[in-house]
Amino acid sequence: CAHQQFKEMSEIMTNVVFVKIDVDENPDTAAKYNVSAMPTFVFIKGGEVIDRLMGANPARLQELIEENAWIGK
Repeated sequence: CAHQQFKEMSEIMTNVVFVKIDVDENPDTAAKYNVSAMPTFVFIKGGEVIDRLMGANPARLQELIEENAWIGK
């Protein structure tokens, strides 16, 4: 499942910061990032949203992490 993949990748990819937010406990954060479905993965760099994935799609999640895990960019 995407949740398990997210957890595993967070342990392997040390150049990426992974944060899990409970939208029920953090409704303001969910609203700020327009989270309307679970799971939603939001990719942020320099304070700006650069990509997002809504829904459980482990293959696409891995692709997006690899595409957006720049070092030094």
